[in-house]
Amino acid sequence: TMSFIPYQQIRATFYSSDSKWKLGAIYRYYKIDCEIMFDTQQGEYQIYQKAPNSRHILLSVERYWENWTLTLEYQKLKNKVYHALYWTNGQTDPIALAIFNGFNDAEMVYLQGRYYINPEWDTFARYERIQTRTPGVSATQAWVVGLGWNPINNLKLRAEYHQFQGQ
Repeated sequence: TMSFIPYQQIRATFYSSDSKWKLGAIYRYYKIDCEIMFDTQQGEYQIYQKAPNSRHILLSVERYWENWTLTLEYQKLKNKVYHALYWTNGQTDPIALAIFNGFNDAEMVYLQGRYYINPEWDTFARYERIQTRTPGVSATQAWVVGLGWNPINNLKLRAEYHQFQGQ
């Protein structure tokens, strides 16, 4: 059984009069109520996930030049989460294998520069940082470089290299 209550969203995007700047903001509020059950030869597993009152904020700034784009984005996720994994063999009461009840909060920021070689090819470099309050995970940062190719109008092929540091 899975119940995903559609999120409520407020979105705003502003462009400068010369189209060189773009500012964006999104606020989302949603709830998740999920139960998954599956059988194995050893017994039945049940997974529960509840995330009431989840919030997501995104702020974005972009600057455009003739062959360059610079993007800065900040995101904040705030979730009160309940996860549980139970096992039963049909003859005993369910046994709790793992339970997490707490916050799954994160703050993310990235800065990306993109260079347009020509209308078909572009390259980019990006720095990402994620900070969480989730138990066992603290911060991750990454450097990403990539190359994009647009062989036709509705198709983009991309190759990326990621270098991660942190947990």
